[in-house]
Amino acid sequence: MATTIVRPLFSVVFLYLALALSDLAIFPARAGIWEAGGLTFSDELGKFKLIFVTGTGSILDPVVIIEEIDGAGPAVLVIRPQRSSAADGYGIGASAFLLVAVITVVVNRGPWPWAGFDLELREIVDTPSTYADGLSFDQMQAFSNTPSSDSFTIKDQINEPQDRIRFHGGGVSAGASARFNFFITDPTAMPQFYLIQRPRIPVGRLLPHGPLEDGVFLPWPSLA
Repeated sequence: MATTIVRPLFSVVFLYLALALSDLAIFPARAGIWEAGGLTFSDELGKFKLIFVTGTGSILDPVVIIEEIDGAGPAVLVIRPQRSSAADGYGIGASAFLLVAVITVVVNRGPWPWAGFDLELREIVDTPSTYADGLSFDQMQAFSNTPSSDSFTIKDQINEPQDRIRFHGGGVSAGASARFNFFITDPTAMPQFYLIQRPRIPVGRLLPHGPLEDGVFLPWPSLA
């Protein structure tokens, strides 16, 4: 039987609202860098804002990431194990394998609605994953759950040669948020990897008086 992620997400969202409204909010020691689950998370590559990260990475206490995207992206989250993690094990379990349950809450701060959302894992930021690396959205099935979203009803997952999940069958209005539940595993314990996040924006929304319809999507900007 699949295990339900039971972390009280409403309390995390409440904290996000408090941070957004308070001038006395607690911020990370370095802007845009947070630590949770034996990993550090950074928005250093720009195109989005990392608001808050918490959790241990277990199925009952997933790493919860709250962030804002104000454009077409892609938003690239840089993830690194903390110095002692590769030797001591991180995420769940007691090995050097990366085993982390994740919830991302992404706020659409842009002017356009999202008709879909892509998540992709890479070891090299400008090169899609290959058969050779071990990084994946739980291809080894260490967790009993599957990826899901509160805003999209359909997911298409590719494990090899590209580690990508495409969510569609729903939408996120400007100013609204979407939640994504997923799992990251890696038996190679790389010192750094990337979570590429791409909102799917219908071109018809950008050109309301043009000939294009909402079924045509904005091409993704280059990561190079």
